[in-house]
Amino acid sequence: MTSTSTDQNAQPSWMSQWAPTEDAAAAENDFAAAAEAYTQADAAVPEGWYDAPTESAEETYTSDIPVAPVQELRAHQQKVSAPRALRPVPPVAPVPAPPAPAPVTPFLEPGGETKLPPTAGVRRMVFDLSGGSVNMGRSKADVRRDALCDRMNVSPGELGYKIAVVTIKGGAGKSTTTAEILTALGMNAAATRVLGIDANPATGTLKERLDSPSSYDIRHILADKNLFRIDAAGELQAAPTATYPGLTHYTGKSKANFEVVQGSENIAAAHQLTAGEYNALLDVAQQFCPIIVTDCGTELHHDVTRAVLTRADMVVIVAGTAKGTVKKAEQTLNFLHNYPSDDLDETIPLKDENGKDIATFRHLLSRCVVVINDTGQRGKFRVPQLKRDFAQVIQGYHEQEDPYQREQLTAQVLELPFDKHLAADGPIVYDLLSKKTQWSVLELAAVIGDDFPRAADRRRRAAAASGARR
Repeated sequence: MTSTSTDQNAQPSWMSQWAPTEDAAAAENDFAAAAEAYTQADAAVPEGWYDAPTESAEETYTSDIPVAPVQELRAHQQKVSAPRALRPVPPVAPVPAPPAPAPVTPFLEPGGETKLPPTAGVRRMVFDLSGGSVNMGRSKADVRRDALCDRMNVSPGELGYKIAVVTIKGGAGKSTTTAEILTALGMNAAATRVLGIDANPATGTLKERLDSPSSYDIRHILADKNLFRIDAAGELQAAPTATYPGLTHYTGKSKANFEVVQGSENIAAAHQLTAGEYNALLDVAQQFCPIIVTDCGTELHHDVTRAVLTRADMVVIVAGTAKGTVKKAEQTLNFLHNYPSDDLDETIPLKDENGKDIATFRHLLSRCVVVINDTGQRGKFRVPQLKRDFAQVIQGYHEQEDPYQREQLTAQVLELPFDKHLAADGPIVYDLLSKKTQWSVLELAAVIGDDFPRAADRRRRAAAASGARR
């Protein structure tokens, strides 16, 4: 039996795959070299660097630190002097408490006045759409309008105020101007009753400007025995039974808050109107209406026209822009200056033997208003030039006035622009007037209102002079 000698230490064949290779041997050599280098580096460290401290190390360490000697602290004793007498402190005035803030109230201006709502424009639209919660206040136009209205919101006194609207030639727009004055005063003046009287001896046209004309005229009013009575001399007088409803039963009405005593449509009957009848009508009307505007005829020498001027506080002279009406307006000024003289082309100083002025209507020149009414006619003068010319004429009259009359001066020259709504005739609707016309009419009414307080003063002076003569 043949036996094969084997090495007991030989590895199994399956482990041959794990036998070290040349790469493994090289890695092992590298590791050995690194270990040798580490050993040499460690040997270079000074001896005792890594030695653990001995039991007496702490004692050795602390004994090497020098310690300062401890000394006993002594309390510092300071001499305390006796307290000095102190000056008493004056009492401090109490500080007043700050004022309480003003209560915040809606719709108030910074000055504390009520913030009035706007009347027109975008501001009014915002106010209406917000139900009044957004109040932007009055616009500049509102403030201007309020200022004009304030000038006519003055009491003219117990006897009221009477305005005569005159011109010599027709076609200047006299009745239209009368209606515009009534509209402005009726809508804005403090007086709640504004009355117009058509005193044209011929057929009057003032009723054509009313939206609710009456079927009665001045003849029906004068025939009412509750308003008038006949005295012993046969003259018509105001009856003590006269009432405001009795008067307005006959008057035409306007939505602008004024009424009109209409002129007669019967030409024959119209000429029967006398100065006495007009005076009686005025006596009744002034009991109830503080502002009365009379539309006169074109005959300045007529008894009725002279009666109107005698009772008037102010005269409004209407001049058109056509050449003929301008000339007639200048003659109207001369009539007021010269009457009772018939000269209408020259100014005549009327004096009696004592040098006293005997002109009947000259005092009205100091407070007359010349209105240049643009009716749109061709061949017309330029309005600015007309205003300068009339102002120069009036100034020449005023230089002849006495000092008191010059103090009472309110005479002016104003313009009423051409307006399509007025040119179409018919009732005047204020909202249909152009903005320029509305402002011009308000300015005219404000100029009239400027004389309200002066009228009361003139009556007091006249009453005092009459008492002194007695």
